[in-house]
Amino acid sequence: FSSPTDYCKPCPSDAACPVGTTLETLVLPRGFWRASFSSAELTECRAFGGDGQAGQARCVGNVDPGEASGRRVQEAGLDYCADAFAGPECQLCREPNHYLDADGAACNECVAVGTAAGRMAGTALGLCVAFGLVALAYSVQRGQTEWRKERFIGLPLRIADRTGDAIYKIGLIPKFKILFGFYQVCLVLSTTYSARLPAEYT
Repeated sequence: FSSPTDYCKPCPSDAACPVGTTLETLVLPRGFWRASFSSAELTECRAFGGDGQAGQARCVGNVDPGEASGRRVQEAGLDYCADAFAGPECQLCREPNHYLDADGAACNECVAVGTAAGRMAGTALGLCVAFGLVALAYSVQRGQTEWRKERFIGLPLRIADRTGDAIYKIGLIPKFKILFGFYQVCLVLSTTYSARLPAEYT
């Protein structure tokens, strides 16, 4: 070219540019992603926690035919994602009914709604029964001293007496209700009110 700088640009940071490289054929290392063949902006895939390798597990860079596991090379090069992932920074799961785990390294299958509801209902019922039995036993023995002198059951009963008295004296139950209400409001801020707390509070 008579004016090579008009056509040849510096290689983007973190990319590799062998001889003859064009914008479409930029070589992306593992752990990076770009939006399309016409973009020179590389994005490092975040780990979202874990050991810091989740971004490299999702974003494989330029996949060669031997690593594409049956996918077309053009498709693999376009999204730069491992087989199970897709989308920006490879944060989406290709398979339906799957979600990205907390570490951002794997796609897990969603639990069926009926199964999850059954587990929650069973757990809640079991806790209610357990607490109900404990409360019944405690109320029956509330004014009596025989069980409180026993070697094993006496200590928990005496601790329960003192804890109950302390909770009543300092008014802990109303405070707990206020705290629980605040937690419920914070929980729906983003979904219901489209508001977010500052990063230092989340």
